[in-house]
Amino acid sequence: MSETAAVFEPAPELGMMSNPTSEPSATPTLHSAADAYISAGTTEPGRVCRRRGVVGFLRRYGDLTSWAATSVEERRSTRSDEMVFAGHALVHCGVPVDVAFVVTSGCRWGKYIADAYPDQAAKFAEQAADLGFCEREGHRMWAWLAKICIVTGLAPDQLTPDAYRDARTQVHDTVVTLRGYRPQSLSTPLFDLDAVMFHRGQAPPPDIRRRWTGRPVKEVTWEQLAEQAPVMVATMRRYLEQCLLSLDPPMRRG
Repeated sequence: MSETAAVFEPAPELGMMSNPTSEPSATPTLHSAADAYISAGTTEPGRVCRRRGVVGFLRRYGDLTSWAATSVEERRSTRSDEMVFAGHALVHCGVPVDVAFVVTSGCRWGKYIADAYPDQAAKFAEQAADLGFCEREGHRMWAWLAKICIVTGLAPDQLTPDAYRDARTQVHDTVVTLRGYRPQSLSTPLFDLDAVMFHRGQAPPPDIRRRWTGRPVKEVTWEQLAEQAPVMVATMRRYLEQCLLSLDPPMRRG
């Protein structure tokens, strides 16, 4: 009996969907996730390390349901080798993960999704390149798409426009709430991702006004600027006056 099998109870049916890479009749379980994860090691030391992570995760949590029931802080304290297995198992079993953990965990969701669906990852990269995005931009978009997939428990090609929109909104709003502002590293890749997903038929038409990043109302008035930053306002006025002078006909400046 293997070390992994020794700590397994009869594996619960955790799968929320059938993994496209599995046989149609097979329902993915935590046990099958562990077998796939360990066997994917390319060397014996690598497989030993993976087995250690599986055993550690099982002894600490027992299953993915118990893992998901713990707090975000406790899950973030999970040992790295155990969390790597958990990430692969979540993808293998198609288990949705709460968005707060997805955003704050620092897990390599893009790698986990790519490892589970290599053909889909390659297809996405090709589609992004066809739309003019460079390799680096494609990687950034894939990383955010992976977070969206993890939140929904779906593979990239299984996202419907509604599922994509709802999960995208959750990820976007959670990052803004946690950061206290909308970082450019979030807005640009997500807006670009909208274009690729629309091209794939899995997202609504992108809004050319970038409603995801735009501000609906002015956040400050000129009067408030004049009171709080008089030096900046004076500098801006001098700049505008110089612009006006440069645009005047030469005869009026003589």
